[in-house]
Amino acid sequence: MAVCDPDHIRDLLPRVRDQAGGLVPFTALLRVKVSRGVPVDSALVALRRR
Repeated sequence: MAVCDPDHIRDLLPRVRDQAGGLVPFTALLRVKVSRGVPVDSALVALRRR
């Protein structure tokens, strides 16, 4: 899951919207694989709506 990838954002947004369609505060835990100081892969590990 790249935070700047529009497809991933489209998948994430419905999970952090309230019933009226607004965004709710959330905390996300991402696992990022780094190779030679460059992020090469990421994944959403946990998501908690506050």
